[in-house]
Amino acid sequence: MTREEHRYKISDGDWKSVWNKYSGFAGNAVHMYDLAAQRDDKAVEAVALTLKVLNMYNLTDMHGDIPYSEAFQARTPGGTTKPKFDSQADVYRQMFAELETANKLYAESPVFQKPELDGMYKGI
Repeated sequence: MTREEHRYKISDGDWKSVWNKYSGFAGNAVHMYDLAAQRDDKAVEAVALTLKVLNMYNLTDMHGDIPYSEAFQARTPGGTTKPKFDSQADVYRQMFAELETANKLYAESPVFQKPELDGMYKGI
């Protein structure tokens, strides 16, 4: 079977894999944020928010309206497995708010509680 992306023939499977990739990374970032918040690790909270927005940004730019405000709540009490779709404009507003929160955390110059887990920079 020949792939035909070079002819702009994008299959349903291609879109599904892109969605799964970015939403999976964003879901991991949300989990990372939740764990950091439990440990009061502001440095990791800031990084997690940034990673979530980065991945969700890719999804909304590709797909337009996406679940955001109710996304990634399935494992929380009262959460949903069928989040509503937010308009792209609302998604951007929510992303900007989360980036503002991350920026405030970065501005506090937080210290990583476990710098040894930072394989590249060692928490610097």
